[in-house]
Amino acid sequence: MFIPPHAITGIILCGGQARRMGGVDKPLQRLGGTSLVETIRERLAPQVARIIISANRAHEAYGQWGDAVIADTTAALGPLGGLAAVLPHVTTPWFFCCPGDAPFLDRSLVGRLAGALGTASCAIPTDGHRAQCLFLLGPTTVATAIDAYLASGARSVHGCVAAQQPAVLDASDIADSFRNINSPEELSAAASVPR
Repeated sequence: MFIPPHAITGIILCGGQARRMGGVDKPLQRLGGTSLVETIRERLAPQVARIIISANRAHEAYGQWGDAVIADTTAALGPLGGLAAVLPHVTTPWFFCCPGDAPFLDRSLVGRLAGALGTASCAIPTDGHRAQCLFLLGPTTVATAIDAYLASGARSVHGCVAAQQPAVLDASDIADSFRNINSPEELSAAASVPR
């Protein structure tokens, strides 16, 4: 299926507590002189109509590009809580979300996921070893299912996405693009990864 960029809102999930990074905001850490989230924005922007950032602190820093910055409405719900808080603010029929600590986001991923949809309502990539459920393309109407899943007490991103029976894109050719940064050591190592 072809979905034009103007029908898709990009959501960057930056609301984590970053315990392994010493509690600092991971997406605001710098790699090659640019913050992780800025690098992701630059790669994502041509693929979508607008970007919304899910963040629970440092709103001024995240808002410097003019994007809407939305905080979780309920604490401690993880990435799904961030997604649930943002989706009511999405005005396009489709959304694509990704984590704010994955600066190697592929510049063609959104279109490839749309092409993989077939009759499914959502699509996720696999890196050849595991499904990458936080790189999700789906209809904005999935907010109802996410809200119900969270209301049941469940928190698993994998469980919630699996319940939508997503199409799975073989993205093993771009496996490195799903690499995320969880620690100072991983940030240092990422500096040598070609971008």
